[in-house]
Amino acid sequence: MSLDFRRLSPDRVAALLSQAGLVVDARLLREPDATEKVQQAHLLARKPGTPWPWP
Repeated sequence: MSLDFRRLSPDRVAALLSQAGLVVDARLLREPDATEKVQQAHLLARKPGTPWPWP
């Protein structure tokens, strides 16, 4: 098995989500742990009109 991936900046991913019509509600950024080399990020996005927080 092989795995190819690219790391994108959180700002770039947020821009792509916005271009796709989604709203970014939250971003979680953390520094790398002992086994990682780069900062990690998680973004929470939703379709416009979807209630936040979800019922």
